[in-house]
Amino acid sequence: MAVAFSCGAMLAARLDAADGMQYPLSIASQDKTLFVADRNLPGVWKIADGKG
Repeated sequence: MAVAFSCGAMLAARLDAADGMQYPLSIASQDKTLFVADRNLPGVWKIADGKG
């Protein structure tokens, strides 16, 4: 549960870096990088160092 909370907090802090992402479907993290699947867009967003 702590991992899910950490990922959620990281995602919320970095949503502004991924302009256009509106409906995250799922997230995963590795090191300090987030991978986010958007419900309405094809592919997976990679967010690292505050840039998406």
